[in-house]
Amino acid sequence: MRFIFLYLCLIITTSAFAQNAEPVKGTWITNVASNALLSKKNIKEVVANCKKNGLNSIFVVVWNGGVTMYPSKIAEKYIGIKQAAAYKKI
Repeated sequence: MRFIFLYLCLIITTSAFAQNAEPVKGTWITNVASNALLSKKNIKEVVANCKKNGLNSIFVVVWNGGVTMYPSKIAEKYIGIKQAAAYKKI
């Protein structure tokens, strides 16, 4: 009986949030054939352009070519490279 009660609470809560959720309108930003992520200026322009065009979500590639774009202790431990060189200056 307790399980059924918890299950119903979960369904009701999920339904309530789902009805009020704004639909995801997003784009994937990559570093392949793009300079969008190579400087803070470019990143700001991309975000402004997404906002201007009604997008509410931006999905950014963070791993490409076998290295991360951000400093990663785990990547450094396992592959010996902490961060892609092109992104160390950003």
